[in-house]
Amino acid sequence: MDMDMDNPSSSPNHNYWPSPKKKLTNKKRREICEYFVNNPGSRQQDVAAKFGIELSIVSKILKHKNKWMRIATRERNLIQKPSSSDVGVLLEKRSPILPSVKRCVEEYRRKNTIMSDEIIRKKAGEIAQTSGCSSDEVKELEGVIEDYLRASRNLQLLRQTGRRRNPQKKTVHDVNRSPAVDGDRIENYAEESGSQILSANEADTKFATPEHVLAALNEIFLKEPLGFNDGPCPLRDLLISFINRDLDFGAIYARLRSNWPKADATLKDDDGKSAREEEISSRVLGIEHLVDSDAQIRWSSVEHRSIVSPESIQPRRLWDLCANRVIPYHYSAHEFCAISHSWTADMRTLDTPINGFEWPVPVPNGVNLESVRKELVDLGEEYVWIDILCLRQRALDSSKEEMRKLEWEVDLPTIGFIFDRHAERVIRYMNGLGRTFRNSGWDDPRHWLNRSWTLQEAKIGSIISGVPDPRTVPDLQARLRIIDNIEVLHATGEILQRFAKTIDIVRRRHATNPVDKVFGVAMIFCRERLPLYDAELNLEEAWSICIEHLPSTLLGTFLFTAHIPGDEGVRWRPSWSQFMKVQDASGLFSIHTYTFDRFDALSVRPDGMAVYKGPIIEAHFSPSHAECAEHCMTVQGKKDLVTVPTKLHPHYDLPEGDYTFVGDEEMIKWVVCNKTTDNLRLQKVTVLELACKLGRDVEVPIRLCWFT
Repeated sequence: MDMDMDNPSSSPNHNYWPSPKKKLTNKKRREICEYFVNNPGSRQQDVAAKFGIELSIVSKILKHKNKWMRIATRERNLIQKPSSSDVGVLLEKRSPILPSVKRCVEEYRRKNTIMSDEIIRKKAGEIAQTSGCSSDEVKELEGVIEDYLRASRNLQLLRQTGRRRNPQKKTVHDVNRSPAVDGDRIENYAEESGSQILSANEADTKFATPEHVLAALNEIFLKEPLGFNDGPCPLRDLLISFINRDLDFGAIYARLRSNWPKADATLKDDDGKSAREEEISSRVLGIEHLVDSDAQIRWSSVEHRSIVSPESIQPRRLWDLCANRVIPYHYSAHEFCAISHSWTADMRTLDTPINGFEWPVPVPNGVNLESVRKELVDLGEEYVWIDILCLRQRALDSSKEEMRKLEWEVDLPTIGFIFDRHAERVIRYMNGLGRTFRNSGWDDPRHWLNRSWTLQEAKIGSIISGVPDPRTVPDLQARLRIIDNIEVLHATGEILQRFAKTIDIVRRRHATNPVDKVFGVAMIFCRERLPLYDAELNLEEAWSICIEHLPSTLLGTFLFTAHIPGDEGVRWRPSWSQFMKVQDASGLFSIHTYTFDRFDALSVRPDGMAVYKGPIIEAHFSPSHAECAEHCMTVQGKKDLVTVPTKLHPHYDLPEGDYTFVGDEEMIKWVVCNKTTDNLRLQKVTVLELACKLGRDVEVPIRLCWFT
């Protein structure tokens, strides 16, 4: 667009648009209608005098009284903060509600099945009945849930349509990397996608009236223009609400472009007029409702400092490349791409309208976001997740810092799912965001391959910016091989080997905050429950929280195969410092010979203690000596003492003595323990393996054990 966007008269269609004049808001129209209804004896002249408007205007408003009151009520419910009848607020009183609604949406999304109106009504009724509400409240709740499910259904339909319209993705082969100058229009790809790419100047423009905004939008959607209806006009009110929120044209365009109705839309309103204007308003208001509920959905997934079902948590924000604005995730019509990059040592911060100046955005020195945007658009992307823009960053404002800390608790742990589950593809910048790939600097602590945080962002099939074919860069190919091996282990389910290899990689990598290494491991392996992120914990505190959320397979392996007790207070499993000191993590526990399957028998308490229910006996251990070549365990049988040969780790010497032994389900592997002073808690000494099972003449009770 080469027109002057501050002057609607420069538009070819400028005669179509009336001069802006002061309009009554829907809220005021609703007040007029309510006043007339609540005062049966009042005349239209009285209403006109009370509200200071012309009698003819009152007559027009009251002529459509039912419609005004219905539309105004709907807008109040959808666009304002959740009312007392909102699902999210009801959750505070009746916690099963919102998770049930969320599970219903996720179930149909995973099946790629669209909910019909009949199913929506049925599901809303079923969920509302479980709320424990009174009959009147259940009826009200059904309507709220029904609105939520219908908005989610419409968004799913929109995304499916968007995926069909999405152009063929390009590869690095197709893109010539050349820096873009700020303010230049990005021409490539607009014709393929059907979406206009705004320049920086166009996106920054602010309009004072809805007529100006609509004129600019119609310049983009030339074949599908919209107008303001006579009488009630939800579209005008929607644009006014955007202007009142101080949104610039880029932010408005980002919210409307994926919802813009087709010119052949056949919906009609009560007066027989085209309802395309009302359709787009309804779509956007529905998305606003989802956005308002997003924070409540995130916190409904937090239970006892844990994030449950983290794979269902979508990104909070995305970068809309066409509009050059960061928007709530629910406004995206297509699948998105995730950007993995290493933060360079020369990062600088800049304030930008791209994120609405919400926080200073860190970028490498000499790199501008417009050049990054151009490359991503040339690769065929429309929506992008990138941490500097979509994850709240540090700010000087104390209130924004508090908001960042709260958002990070959930948003940081779930980054791995953004890359692994939600993103359509991943683009890597090995030498810093926006910087050309260099076949050097492999040992630089800031290189992508040397950062611990990027390990969770690895995804099979990722694109490396500036490298059409990694096979042409032997040094890179060799260094990527270890990551590829981990991804193969991930695909084949070899969790023990993958854990050991991941620990070995993390040990050699760098992190600005060392605690990020610990949480990085948690984000990779804690798939069912994730710990909340806390940057202020020390390493062992963070590791203890991570342990609490690890799969039982790993916990059981630590308990029954780690022959060296922990050295940082908790002894039943290796400490973080032990993993960081050894050259090979597999030397601390078995990765081949043992699988722990008793998922319900072992759990970890918040204080770090392990609780296990299994076989427990008191026995005497005798190490090998000149007269006996084998280690032995002697236990009291029903009649006589029973001696069984045992195997110890070759690098561990266990003194002779009486110990408490706790066995696994097969009663082959045993944890050797000392009792603590209260005799209720056990302190791990080492582990051993019996050469054969205990006979039937030995009674082995099953008891609950506490390991410190």
